[in-house]
Amino acid sequence: MNFYIAVPVYNAEAFLADCVNSVLAQTVQDFEIVLVDDGSPDGSGALCDTFAAQDGRVHVIHQKNTGPYGARRTAIRFLLEHGSPEDRVVFLDADDSLKPNALEVIRRCVEETGADLVFLGEDQVFEGQILRPFPVDSAYTGTVTDRRLLYKIVFQDGWYNPLWKKVPALSLLPREDHPEFYPVRFGEDLLQSIPLYRDCQKAVFLPDSLYNYTQNPNSATNGLGYEKYKVTSLVLETCWNFLRGQNVWTEADFIEYMTWLRRLTRFQVWLVAKFSTTIPNRCKLLRQIAEDAFYAKIIATAPGKDLCLRLMQKKHFRTLCLLGTGMRKAGDLRRKARKD
Repeated sequence: MNFYIAVPVYNAEAFLADCVNSVLAQTVQDFEIVLVDDGSPDGSGALCDTFAAQDGRVHVIHQKNTGPYGARRTAIRFLLEHGSPEDRVVFLDADDSLKPNALEVIRRCVEETGADLVFLGEDQVFEGQILRPFPVDSAYTGTVTDRRLLYKIVFQDGWYNPLWKKVPALSLLPREDHPEFYPVRFGEDLLQSIPLYRDCQKAVFLPDSLYNYTQNPNSATNGLGYEKYKVTSLVLETCWNFLRGQNVWTEADFIEYMTWLRRLTRFQVWLVAKFSTTIPNRCKLLRQIAEDAFYAKIIATAPGKDLCLRLMQKKHFRTLCLLGTGMRKAGDLRRKARKD
């Protein structure tokens, strides 16, 4: 069993050396690194080439920008062509890094349990400091072979969405492509995780923190504002349709899942309502959410006590925006007070 480390690279020049060096310094050295330069306009591409010239285990693929989903698909195609089914892949983001013993712990887990899908714990870090250690006491740990339980764990907690949390066997990697997913910038990890959940036979959730997740203020997940936000329920609807087609959940499970979907929709509504842009701009986006067929299906199930989604039902978008403005200003004051 060998390891492949798949790294999508875009505008990561400031972080890439730490990322790659964390792999090169592993206590287990049976690995190959696949760097996919996704049309980076900075010096990331040249840095990738430098690493490849220094170490034959580093492979570089340069391509025009396709986004995170497309970059990972390129890496997966490389793995399916060059790897073996029993090999494992670590999906490492270019601004993150691995703990020195990460591959060693993963290998031991696979050898002892036979798991074809391993979940990692992570510390949230910035500039070498741990901001938030892995909350092992509240995270799920252990072995799961029951598909119903697996789906309940991973589809009802956004904690498990990132692809870098999962180390699958190459046998789980899908050959089918979905060009309609390429434009997705938020939630693409979950879309790419679905085939792993569908086909795995044994998943192990490790209690070990093996991954350093960098709180990068310039990353996609931390840079979302009005200009970048697009209304789409594609990720939620794809998951819903997948779960319906699997026939492993009861109707009670779906009722519970709908509670989770309302929570996610509520988050989206307040996110838009708090954007630092004009009220007409925010109202336009809220109307798009309300008129989206799948979001509308979720909103329609909101109970009377759900102020946010009830206002969406009644199309009181301006009221939501006024509340959102108040929430944003209150948050600004709290942050200012903490700095002072």
